[in-house]
Amino acid sequence: MHLLRKVWRLLDGAGIALTVRYIPSDQNVLADALSRGSPFDDLRLRGATWRELERRWGPHDVDRYAAPESARLARFNSVLPCGESEGAPALAQCWAGTNSYVFAPPTELPRVAQLLQECPSAAATLVVPHWPAQAWFQGLASIATHAETRALADVASPPSGLPPSAQHALSGAMLTFFRVPGHPGGSRRDA
Repeated sequence: MHLLRKVWRLLDGAGIALTVRYIPSDQNVLADALSRGSPFDDLRLRGATWRELERRWGPHDVDRYAAPESARLARFNSVLPCGESEGAPALAQCWAGTNSYVFAPPTELPRVAQLLQECPSAAATLVVPHWPAQAWFQGLASIATHAETRALADVASPPSGLPPSAQHALSGAMLTFFRVPGHPGGSRRDA
């Protein structure tokens, strides 16, 4: 309450009249989308695209970010602990010597990029938002042997029942597929 009074005094002293009004979510698209976390968190790669990745760079050993109902592989790591998962969180597991499939929430991507840079024996196929200005994106691009960008609508399905603000945030979005090969016993610079 003390802070609120300070704000009102500041506004009053500056001659600013503040009017507060309710805006329904369906009319408050941008602000609502920003307050609800990332709509990229619950995307799922379409079956045909998954089979293409598996054919090109598989077989993959572990789905690093999955839930029992969304796992593409028998071996998977979950964000939260669950009985079917090999462990949670994915970054606490050993990635060395594996070929991982990674479709992580965007908040995890800086640490995923760091892990792959520091563990050259870990191979991975990553599906990430096309955000080239992000440091993690540049880090992945520097160690990847392949990068391909596609329209999100062509390769992934959002969960049903997304609010209009999240649907709006995903419209026109792009995804990038990175292939980071593993180099057992060496560094990525040696390859």
